[in-house]
Amino acid sequence: MSRHHHLGATAVLTATLALVAAGASACSAGSSSSAPTSTTAPPATTATTATGSQTTTSAGLPPAGLYADGAQDDPHYTLDLTSSSGTSLAGTIAFVFQDGRTDTEMTFTGTAGSGSATLTTSPSGKTVSATYTTTSITLTSCTTYLQYATSASQCTFTPSASGSS
Repeated sequence: MSRHHHLGATAVLTATLALVAAGASACSAGSSSSAPTSTTAPPATTATTATGSQTTTSAGLPPAGLYADGAQDDPHYTLDLTSSSGTSLAGTIAFVFQDGRTDTEMTFTGTAGSGSATLTTSPSGKTVSATYTTTSITLTSCTTYLQYATSASQCTFTPSASGSS
């Protein structure tokens, strides 16, 4: 463990990004040590910087799946993350009405790294910022571009309890 701390958070992050992007299980990025995760641990890793703050690596992207900003029985937004690998994200954001009807507001593609993502939306082409952890995605200032979002709490998406809208 002390060897990984000696490499520094930047080296761990760089090595992890290279491993994820290449799909390799061996070391890369010039490091002769073993990969920073064990064979029994999940691939997501977190490096702790000298100041004690945590930086999520690209392996810490939330997994593909359905995320929601509210309870299933209430009107809410869903974020269907259809692709989440390496440093790439893609998905769809839709509003679910009380009666179960859905209205797709946008699709997006984006790049991610160190807990932040830049998303390009379609059909508008607008670029929006987001932050993420392995269990949530928060769209920055979503009340300015999501038609039915009226509070900042509607900008944070967590895994949908039912796995469906």
